[in-house]
Amino acid sequence: MRIVLVPLALISLASLFFINPATALSTKEYEGPSANGSFEIFLEKGAKRRIEFHAVRDLNGKVTGETTFQDEVPQEQVDKSTDANNNDAQKPFFMHAQFDCLIVEGNRAVMSGSVTEASSEQYVGKRVLVVAQENGGAGDPARRDKLTWGIYRTPKSEWLPGDSERPEELSGLSWIASDSERPEDEGVSSIKETVVGCQSFPVSSFSFLNATQAKGTAHVKP
Repeated sequence: MRIVLVPLALISLASLFFINPATALSTKEYEGPSANGSFEIFLEKGAKRRIEFHAVRDLNGKVTGETTFQDEVPQEQVDKSTDANNNDAQKPFFMHAQFDCLIVEGNRAVMSGSVTEASSEQYVGKRVLVVAQENGGAGDPARRDKLTWGIYRTPKSEWLPGDSERPEELSGLSWIASDSERPEDEGVSSIKETVVGCQSFPVSSFSFLNATQAKGTAHVKP
């Protein structure tokens, strides 16, 4: 029995050794550009804000990822706010957003998405941009990684044509312009939404927090 089983075991191990490297593909072969990292932002009176993020664009162009903002407030500041009215303004700031856009240029990455959860309802639904720059690590201040971010509303701009001599014309109305000969044409609405995303601003236009305002690490993969 031993003479039979030992060769079978060796064959099984050999098959695992030879088959796995040929069939197992690295996950990097399925991924496009990506960015991830974490930073501490120094706020007033010893408070800190921790920002974590990760985003990846697959080979089909779909972007997945998220970011979390979480404030860390010294205990004495928490104690002072407990005897005041309990409202959103006195809660440590928290925000979570899902990314839907990612642009990578060199060592810089711009990520954007919508806020899905926050300590204050006023932020839910707003757009957030997170911009990271990888410079080799935080050990050398001259080559520290950098971060900046922004939170944006989604403004609506409304425009209506009218007769300057008849200001009441089309007052309060909206319309959709479309091609009558192309029924598949969805048309263009007179009420436009401007959604802030990772392509709204040039990557080179962002300025970053300085070394006294933030520290952390970022990893950017083109």
